[in-house]
Amino acid sequence: MTAPAVRQRPPHRPLEGTAWFAARLSLALHRTRRFTRWWLGLGGTLTVIALLLPVAAGDPEAAARFAREQAVADSVVTAAELQRVRDAQADAESTLVAARRPSGGAAPSRSSHDPRLTTLDASIAMARAARTAPSFLTLSDDPAIRFGPRMRALADSLRSTNDSAEILRLGNTIIAIAEYRRDAIAEQGAENATFTDTDEETDTLAVAVRAAALRDSLARATAAHDAARAAVASIASAADAGRSPVPPLSPGLALLVVLLVGLTLRVGLALSGELREPRLAHALEAERAVGAPALAVVRDALPEGPLRFRPSGVDPFRVLYLGLTATGTRTRALVVTGEDAVIVAAVGARLAIAAGADHRTTLVTELDPEQILLARVFRDHAEPGLTDAMAGAFKWREVARSVGSSDGLSITMVPAGTARDPLDEAQQRAGIEAFQAFREGFEFTILTVALRDLDQARALLPGAPTVLCGTVGVTAVEDFVAAGARVQPAHSLVLWDAPRPTLPSRAELAAYLSKRKGRTPGGSFKAVQEATKKPV
Repeated sequence: MTAPAVRQRPPHRPLEGTAWFAARLSLALHRTRRFTRWWLGLGGTLTVIALLLPVAAGDPEAAARFAREQAVADSVVTAAELQRVRDAQADAESTLVAARRPSGGAAPSRSSHDPRLTTLDASIAMARAARTAPSFLTLSDDPAIRFGPRMRALADSLRSTNDSAEILRLGNTIIAIAEYRRDAIAEQGAENATFTDTDEETDTLAVAVRAAALRDSLARATAAHDAARAAVASIASAADAGRSPVPPLSPGLALLVVLLVGLTLRVGLALSGELREPRLAHALEAERAVGAPALAVVRDALPEGPLRFRPSGVDPFRVLYLGLTATGTRTRALVVTGEDAVIVAAVGARLAIAAGADHRTTLVTELDPEQILLARVFRDHAEPGLTDAMAGAFKWREVARSVGSSDGLSITMVPAGTARDPLDEAQQRAGIEAFQAFREGFEFTILTVALRDLDQARALLPGAPTVLCGTVGVTAVEDFVAAGARVQPAHSLVLWDAPRPTLPSRAELAAYLSKRKGRTPGGSFKAVQEATKKPV
């Protein structure tokens, strides 16, 4: 298989302006994902409950609303009845006035026998002479014509208009109606002139009785309508008194507002923290900050148990391994470093697995006897190790142990070893020479080291390329730039964008090793005795 070409080194130019702010915002959103999930889940549940509770409890204002609707309906019915009685009473009054006219053998004259005709003729003459709105209104208010519904409508229209043309049109209509009414009264007087006084008195008495009854009905209808309106006003006043001055707010809408405010506040706080202390947001920012390509972005956490497996799918560590071995040379040495020693050890172990899966005899070691991180990653003994071999207490083949043979991976680990005092210059030089001779038997050598011990790693592997590790959302941009300046020239970058590896403690590692059957640390019998005498 042809190895992919190595990526071109990106320019050493940090992000600025809009790109920098977009990186901060994307990281703030990324860091609030977990909060967003449980916040929206809790808020959605509470919103559903708030929406269902009123439905289960019923509408508390249903009874008051029903009573008000009934009162309004009663008011409408009484208003219609009142209008009907008023119209009937007005007709009865007009009939009564007509029935009380004087009787005689011949038709009486308009001026001497019927006072209505005299008054009506005078009003018509005045309206024709003045042609003004007050004169027309005076004519419309004449008892002989004012009770008609059409006359009332004309009078109301005349009062509400200021247009002179409209006033003349309405006035002419009123004059025409008045003249028609005058002629009708005159003809009625002529037809009834032959009635006897007894018949006239009888008809007048019946009309007067009916008019009196209608007046009583009008009084009762008015009282009923006033009572219905008072009931509507009383119910409305009681509802207004019981209503809160604060406008009602839907519980679901209130919870939605709380959700949005809480989410905005959380994202705002995260963004504020990012603006104060920028952290690595993505691979492009890391590349621009250091000037080296990011060959691997880790988005999956380490699996539980021993890390002995065959990589499958798109493995970022296999991509990193292929990028490191793209030139095709068989002998390789590599230094993996960074601020977070746990992630550095995890990256070194996964990279060793990727190299072993490519059938490379791989040596992986570390320099930290205090934390023994590489031994905790591989779940194996940490003593004896590199410090013991450097001091001459053990040979290198005695401290080396195979950690991948059970899975068909040719991986050999040299743990950190025992914490010792610093070696003198001669011992240091002899140990480095012995290590150089020992690692010649491997095709790929990986040295994991914290950034503070980078000088010691370069003494062990002079000229070896360096891989710098950083954590998305954790490593500050300023610290990463300083680390990149220290490891220059950096070969490539590894960005960890997954949960931090959880490694067993020394006590948990010792308990695990004590329960493991049929397996002992590799090396000579002396190395086995030394390793099992003091559990890690």
